[in-house]
Amino acid sequence: MTQVDNRKGGKPHEVTNKPLRSAAWKGRATMSEERNARYHVRRREFLNEDSELPAFIIGVVEDTSEIPDDDDERWKWARIVLDLGDCSRKVSFDFDMCDAEERANSLRKITIIAEVVNAVREGIAKEVVSRNARPHIQDHTQGAVA
Repeated sequence: MTQVDNRKGGKPHEVTNKPLRSAAWKGRATMSEERNARYHVRRREFLNEDSELPAFIIGVVEDTSEIPDDDDERWKWARIVLDLGDCSRKVSFDFDMCDAEERANSLRKITIIAEVVNAVREGIAKEVVSRNARPHIQDHTQGAVA
């Protein structure tokens, strides 16, 4: 559900009442803290032109820079989400930020994901050009006639 918070200049924000799911959610922000949270990234997109098709991406990185050092239960468990889904499957990536080693591993993980996604995008772009240049492209949207 999206609500408008007039204290934030009327910008919409999401409010959820989902229960805590696991120990990893320990210390997560309350709804009032969530409303005051700042984000480096907070984005959801449908991946298909037809929004009836449920493929999606969700990316969230909460900004902890303004959270006081002594409030470690808030900044330690700040939200980082990368979820991808298509018509029948969902993949969620975890990015552990609990210590320097885990933060370095999380940065390495997202860097590799971004590199591979960009390489696949470049490959698809080349295939689009290649296939569009073929003289007899078959249109598979029409049913075969016997």
